[in-house]
Amino acid sequence: MRKISLIFPVYFICCSGARADNGGPAFNDLVKAVVENTAVAPPAVTDTPDLAGSLSQAVGSYSSGSLLNAAALPLEGTGFVKIERARDRHYGTEETIHALAVIGLKYSEAFPGSARLQIGDISVKGGGEVSLHASHQNGLDADAAMIATDEREQDPLKEGFDENFVSNGAVAVRFDADRNWMIVKAAAENTGIARIFVDPAIKTLFCAKFGADEDNRKILHFLRPAAHHDDHFHLRFECPADDMKCVKQEPPPPGDGCDAIALRYLEQP
Repeated sequence: MRKISLIFPVYFICCSGARADNGGPAFNDLVKAVVENTAVAPPAVTDTPDLAGSLSQAVGSYSSGSLLNAAALPLEGTGFVKIERARDRHYGTEETIHALAVIGLKYSEAFPGSARLQIGDISVKGGGEVSLHASHQNGLDADAAMIATDEREQDPLKEGFDENFVSNGAVAVRFDADRNWMIVKAAAENTGIARIFVDPAIKTLFCAKFGADEDNRKILHFLRPAAHHDDHFHLRFECPADDMKCVKQEPPPPGDGCDAIALRYLEQP
């Protein structure tokens, strides 16, 4: 039985009118609220909505897989906006779509009125290979733009992420460490996260700025250094419990991964 934790109060969400293609009853109650601007009764803090009736299935691995009965991310909602829209890669498992909405909500709660979480490629409707990616094949990978200090949102119709934040191993002063850390924190606190790929220079900055706190070190554990991730976060979610044909990835090594040797070990998303 699938469980996804909600630890925030009731929200009212306004969106563009796009809707998920499929979903079990509990999932639809949550995501239709995003789409149709209706209220969802707040669960008790200890409650975890049951997605046992969900239809989506992640099949195979992140880099060799497919996606059945995909759910679609709304084009915008409280705390998030879909960018790179022309690619039509806004599909994922119901768990992934719900998790992205949760991350956006948590982010907007921490920084009301700030630039929203800008979500790029997830997967195509049926999964499988997509250009520019080795993964994103089974609905469990999603990209999100990093936030600049001027909190600018890029044109949602533009192809690609429009600002790099690392040059010659140095992080640009325009990189908003606090807001970007909140994206990482909100993602890591979702129990479905498996990895968050970032440029090693950005992980180094986060280690130096936030690594003294024990709880933050648990978050840093999920941050994995990877090449070509100096303009976006690559969020990777665990195989849902009921997706029996989903191939799991080995968990990250123990520890925060902030030592020099770990930071030089680049992973392939």
